[in-house]
Amino acid sequence: MNCNGEQYYPDKKRGLAAIGYYVIINYSKAVTPISVSQPSGSVNPTSAQPLPKVPDVWIGSTIGSYKIESLIGEGGTGYVLKGRFSNQEVAIKVLKIDKDPDLFANLAREAFNLAELSKHPNVVKIYAINVDKLVIDKILNGDTLLYVKSPPYIVMELMKGSIHDLMMKDEFFYSQAWRRTVIRAIKKIAEALYYMHSNGYVHMDVKPQNILIDKVPSEPAELDNVNFKLGDMGGAVRVGEKVIQFTPTYAPPEVFLYKAMPVFDVFSLGMTLYVLLTRKIDRPDLQEMNEAFNDLSKVKVARDKLNAWSQNLDEVIRKAILLQATVKDFMNLQY
Repeated sequence: MNCNGEQYYPDKKRGLAAIGYYVIINYSKAVTPISVSQPSGSVNPTSAQPLPKVPDVWIGSTIGSYKIESLIGEGGTGYVLKGRFSNQEVAIKVLKIDKDPDLFANLAREAFNLAELSKHPNVVKIYAINVDKLVIDKILNGDTLLYVKSPPYIVMELMKGSIHDLMMKDEFFYSQAWRRTVIRAIKKIAEALYYMHSNGYVHMDVKPQNILIDKVPSEPAELDNVNFKLGDMGGAVRVGEKVIQFTPTYAPPEVFLYKAMPVFDVFSLGMTLYVLLTRKIDRPDLQEMNEAFNDLSKVKVARDKLNAWSQNLDEVIRKAILLQATVKDFMNLQY
């Protein structure tokens, strides 16, 4: 998309939307393409060769000590790359530079604690966080060459996909094992959130895309062998601090008004459970959630719509939508 001379790229380039299932596509401003091998300083635009674009520029190159092999995917806040250190495969999330600088500051401040939290067996392990404030400041001031050469990144355990990927495949979603699989996954994520909350952190972006899987089953009978972990710890913040990352589809309206609270994660977990069981994103306040970024009066409208809509939902999901549930309610779910 071209807007006012700037190019914007979608976070999703292809996919399927079943009847009653909505997809929100976020656009991010393109990073000026610069070659890794290009020396710093001015470039004569008439003589310069065509240069690779981010994230393509990293494929086959190195970031830190990691050899980058391929692009796994792209989201609203970063690019996820497959990398290798020695014989160890890893996932590397390179953060986009057109986001809130508070995200970088939070990562720099909380890097050690987030890595410690990832030691929980139901959380994707974080091996390293590389966020240098001096480098970030220079990148945010327009040094795109530095972004290509030394981007902010998080090195994580390499997973094989997400429960969202499984949900979108009819052979799994319509199988007798699906509900049991979803409940098992939600219980594991609830345990991870309980651990995070007990240590004073809120994840702030619980959704099916962030419930990651360690293997890809070939048939429904193999679903019981899949392990689930909570991913994308990069947006986690301390309880009571400013919210720096959330997905409107899975967040409560109150994220626009208040600082981070554990109940926000509980709401998101309830909404995630609803979507996984129904394969629908039909909460009635999606328009108000998107409008609330510029008009906080929409928050009350969104809340009123959710309250009415929730009355026909399963009890634990309804309580989560009403901000009346706890993470233990999900830990105690029955198959």
